[in-house]
Amino acid sequence: MTNTKPDVETKGLYSLADAAKKLEISKTTLYRYTQKKIASAIIMKRNNRMYFTGEELVRIWGASY
Repeated sequence: MTNTKPDVETKGLYSLADAAKKLEISKTTLYRYTQKKIASAIIMKRNNRMYFTGEELVRIWGASY
């Protein structure tokens, strides 16, 4: 995970891949975080994909540091 706070917009939405890049972790790790309730994601009904808010990414990062 990155040592510096991720550069994200607080109200922005980030796909699983984009969120993993911002946090510098693998998509699999971020997916596991959602399965273990460490992170919360938004599932879009129209495409069944997982998205994270910028606020949630900062929270995940803060929990590690």
